[in-house]
Amino acid sequence: MGLLDRLRDLVFEENEQAEPALAVTHVATPDPSASGTAAGAAAAPEVVSSDGAHKLFADSLKQAIDRSNLPGFDFYELHQIFAAQVRAGSSAETAIQKALDSAGVMRVSKDELLRHHDHYAAILNEERKKFAGALLRFRDENLKDAQARQSALGAVIEDKKRLLEQMRAELGAAEREKQDIDARVAEKNAQMEDLKHGFARAFADIAGELAVLSTYLRRP
Repeated sequence: MGLLDRLRDLVFEENEQAEPALAVTHVATPDPSASGTAAGAAAAPEVVSSDGAHKLFADSLKQAIDRSNLPGFDFYELHQIFAAQVRAGSSAETAIQKALDSAGVMRVSKDELLRHHDHYAAILNEERKKFAGALLRFRDENLKDAQARQSALGAVIEDKKRLLEQMRAELGAAEREKQDIDARVAEKNAQMEDLKHGFARAFADIAGELAVLSTYLRRP
C-alpha cells in the first residue's frame, strides 16, 4: 500500500471513499513474503510530491462536501457556479455576481446561503479533525520509534562531542607537558655531556701529570 493510500485510509477508514494523505517521503517496511525481496531488505522510498498531495486533498474534500450536499439550490451550487465561472476565465467579481444571479432565479436569499455556508464549513472542519487524528496515527506508525531513536542519538552525539572536546583538551595539555619535559631532558643531557667532557679533560690532565712524575721517579 502506498503512502497516500495508507494515510487516506486512516483519515476515512469508516467510509468507502478514500481520503487525504501526507506529503512526505517514507521508506516502506519490507514484506519478507514478497517475491524477489529478501527478508529485512529495505524497500525503495516512495516520494510523494506536494502537488500530488494537494490534488488528492482537494478531491477528497470535494467528495466529503458532495456526500453532505443539501437538497435544492444552496451554497454548494452557488460555489459550483462560481468555480466554473472562474475556470472559464471570469473575474472573481463577475463569477460571484453570476452565481448570485442564479441564486436569485432560484429564489434563494443571501441569509439562506450563509446558513448553508455554515453547514459546509462544519463539514470541512470535521474533515480537518479527522485528518489531524490520522496524521497522529500515521506519525505513531511510521515516525514515533524513529524520532525517539533520533532524539536518543542526538543526546549520545552531544555527549561524545563533549567527551571529545575534553579529550582534546587533555591531549593538548599532555602534549605541552611532554614538550616541556623534552626540553628539560635535552638541556640536562647537554649539561651531562659538558660534565663528562670536562671531567675527561681534567682526568687526562691530572693522569698525565701523575704519569710524568711516576715515570721520573722510576728512573735509576
